[in-house]
Amino acid sequence: MGGRGEGDWDGMPMTFLLRDVMERAATVDEALAILRQTPRTCEYYYVLSDKSKAMVGVHANPQQLVVLRPGEQHPLLPHVPDDTVLISGPDRAEHLSRRLVEHYGRIDVAAMIEIIKRPVAMRSNLHNAIFAPETLDMWFADAGKTSPACDEPYAHCNLGELIRFYGEAARPAGRDAAASARR
Repeated sequence: MGGRGEGDWDGMPMTFLLRDVMERAATVDEALAILRQTPRTCEYYYVLSDKSKAMVGVHANPQQLVVLRPGEQHPLLPHVPDDTVLISGPDRAEHLSRRLVEHYGRIDVAAMIEIIKRPVAMRSNLHNAIFAPETLDMWFADAGKTSPACDEPYAHCNLGELIRFYGEAARPAGRDAAASARR
């Protein structure tokens, strides 16, 4: 999620920084090291996770990096369940916390889709993504012409399958034929 800081552009743009994290980091700790070592722009909020189920919430701007571990309570946020990270604006965070507590222990993809609907999502909600890091499954929705992403249907993909697909598509066509001919 983006925050403030328009004009604080003396660093790596967020999209390039996230790509770097995704290409080089295998764990949450490695991702945090990249975020700490790289000059950052503007203000952004991230949730980072990995296949070991490690996760953190991050508030980053050019001057600081604040890391919230699962269950860590922050004075600006409402109650956070033990194995949860939560980052959101004040009113939306209250709704999110209440919904997480209501569904605690029973949160699956369908429940999460409901949990993050308005008023947790802003009116300007452009994209939603729900990740299962241990399987690389992702469900996502994009805003419609007049509706927020949270009110649109979700599509599913597996990031591992997409990476393999695009890796195979990027290989020169003759390479596979030559390898098969040598066998």
